[in-house]
Amino acid sequence: MTQCFRFYGKGTDNNNYEFFACGVTAEYRARDSNTVYLFLDGVNIAGTNYFYTSATAQVSAVANDSATTGYTKFGNCSACNAVPYDCINNSCVKSNVYGTPGEYDSLAECQAGCGMVSGQTCPDPFKCLDPNNYCPPDMVCIEQVEYNEIKRLIG
Repeated sequence: MTQCFRFYGKGTDNNNYEFFACGVTAEYRARDSNTVYLFLDGVNIAGTNYFYTSATAQVSAVANDSATTGYTKFGNCSACNAVPYDCINNSCVKSNVYGTPGEYDSLAECQAGCGMVSGQTCPDPFKCLDPNNYCPPDMVCIEQVEYNEIKRLIG
């Protein structure tokens, strides 16, 4: 599940910096033998001109992106405040509607997980009744088992 991370440490100018971002997996990757880049979910989140000295680089999950005294702040965790979705009866519903856990961080992610990819080709293991597996707008993809049963019934 997505959470707010605080990357912090000293820059090569010996000043304290912190960078906030939302994601699942936070890490540092070596830039050279003395400095590291900030990575979140496998992506360099601050670019190649932003890095910390290896000896001071730390990261932790935090409740919010409040600035820390003595640090210059970059980034934010506003994306963490988005309400996640759940797939309920093949429909995507915001998790705060029924107090569900929020398995999907975005509507698009939920629709793909639910098999609801209206207006495009259905991903495996879902099918659409169109012979080219295209799911017309306002239609939803269904699981292969359901597809096979429909095909069997219509002969």
